[in-house]
Formats: sequence, structure tokens, C-alpha cells
Amino acid sequence: MEDLSSEQVEIVRRAMFAAADGPFFPDWEFETLMGVSREEVRRVAREWPRQDGDPTQNDIAANALNNLLGYPHGKEREMESAVGSTAAELNALLSLL
Repeated sequence: MEDLSSEQVEIVRRAMFAAADGPFFPDWEFETLMGVSREEVRRVAREWPRQDGDPTQNDIAANALNNLLGYPHGKEREMESAVGSTAAELNALLSLL
């Protein structure tokens, strides 16, 4: 995470908010996909990146990116618009988390 630019940090933050607030994941499946509640994703996004060594923040960030990229939501354009980044750029960011 230390290797992320300020722009990349902001993209990851937007991805977490998009995952929590966007139309990409049904409520009944959200916690199964993300491993935490929507509110927990929002909390981590608001605090991203924390410098206290909390390992769950990286897990939540990676889950948000991974599920935005891989879950069959069929809303790729909306996802790219909400995050402000292409799927290829998100995939590259995922490898840095």
C-alpha cells in the first residue's frame, strides 16, 4: 500500500464507496461477497489508508476491487464511471494491494 500514488489511493477509496453504495451487489449477497457489511466498507473507505497496520483494510479494499472486476453485475460502464478508472487499471491496482 505504501507504493500507491495519491491518485491510486483515491481510486481505491472510490472503488470501496462504489462497492458499498453502488448498484453492483444485491443486499442479500453483499456480506458473503465482501466478508463485511456495507457500513464496514464505508468506514474503511472513509479512513483509507490508515497507517495503524490494520490488515483488514487491505482485505476490504482488495475484496472491493476483486468483486467489482469479477462479479457478474453486468454494469462495467457504471463501475468504471463510479470509480473513475478502467477495469484494466483496477486490475493493476489489485495486484499492488
